[in-house]
Amino acid sequence: MDVIIDGFQGQFSRGEFYVEFWDSIKLSGDGWSEEQIARQKAAVELEDKVNRELNLLMASESMFAHEESFINYMNR
Repeated sequence: MDVIIDGFQGQFSRGEFYVEFWDSIKLSGDGWSEEQIARQKAAVELEDKVNRELNLLMASESMFAHEESFINYMNR
């Protein structure tokens, strides 16, 4: 699924629940402007932040997936 977050366009994978921004791709070679380098660095930082948040969200979802069964077990 295509996403745009803070002006960075990329894709969200529904299978693995992660985001990849096009501007986070590693720059190679010479001739990149300071603006391009800064944009790539900002994209990498945002990508990392979004993916950390998604990981936390998915971990909390799976933690509570069996909450009702656990409560029933504890209340018996």
